[in-house]
Amino acid sequence: MVHGIDYYSDYDVSTFFRLASLQQTIAKSSVDADLLDAAVFWFTNVERRKNNLKQFQFHDKLRQSAAIHSGQMKAHNFFSHENPFNARYKTLTDRIKSVEDNNFKGFMAWGENIADCPVIKANESFTIKHVSGTPHLFSTDGKEIFPFSYSDLAKNVVDGWMNSPGHRANILNPDYEYLGCGSAKYESQDNGYSMLYFKLTQNFGGILIGKINQGIFNPHALDNIKNKFNALFGDWGQTNTLNKMASITLVMSSDGRKIPVNDVNLDSLTNSELLIGLINGGYIPQLPNDMEYRLMKDYVPIAETAPLAKLGFSDGDEIKVISKGTPAY
Repeated sequence: MVHGIDYYSDYDVSTFFRLASLQQTIAKSSVDADLLDAAVFWFTNVERRKNNLKQFQFHDKLRQSAAIHSGQMKAHNFFSHENPFNARYKTLTDRIKSVEDNNFKGFMAWGENIADCPVIKANESFTIKHVSGTPHLFSTDGKEIFPFSYSDLAKNVVDGWMNSPGHRANILNPDYEYLGCGSAKYESQDNGYSMLYFKLTQNFGGILIGKINQGIFNPHALDNIKNKFNALFGDWGQTNTLNKMASITLVMSSDGRKIPVNDVNLDSLTNSELLIGLINGGYIPQLPNDMEYRLMKDYVPIAETAPLAKLGFSDGDEIKVISKGTPAY
């Protein structure tokens, strides 16, 4: 937030670009990093809108982790997703973990794009002429080269990412819901001219872990969405006095989270029904079409669909749940 202006909550993908400040030339002496970061954010959402995807929501923790990485790349003069100079911030996972607190426990998925660019077109040839004692840049055809505006630099960076398959895939990944961008300025001598550069990072986040249901999963407590289960579960939600109702605990391999599951009829409830119920109940997120959840028994993913008792599970068991691409099985 700058001077009471919040570039994210006060604007949208249309109104942000009406800001006159975006057309300012970027000057070495007075860089508005917050404006540049917001411009990268909103130009990225322009690409989401072009591709009929849900626009990114701003998340300040992702902005913080992105700013950390850009700052580290500047401080230690490197350009990589892995930081070889500071173990605390070595990987994106480490950087996101470094900004966790009591109200933020991370995401179910995350990604990162980085860039390192000057305030003029990259690889543009120029000569230096001094005008009234001040150095100016001129192209080979004699035209003066001016530094980018905030809008032009941000668009140039996002266009570059969109023309790179890996970066484009991050920007257009439908499983990412949140975005934060962070930059760090530095100067580098280029043909005797001190050129302004930026290290830029954007961090993406999927489903917030805090948004996943943290309670005990009880089949009998799903009356509000009962119709969704009837066709799949039959009389699962009915108490059957002829069978013992068990309790088990599912352990998510992705983050170690434990989900207690009560009142389970091990003789009738199948593993696929259990997983579908957990997804529909908001306890675990829906996966992309090319991935699926599976329970594990003796370190082996279970492919067969059968009642839990038949699969060898008993009252009180802790059962690991993994999420992998189908071809991995």
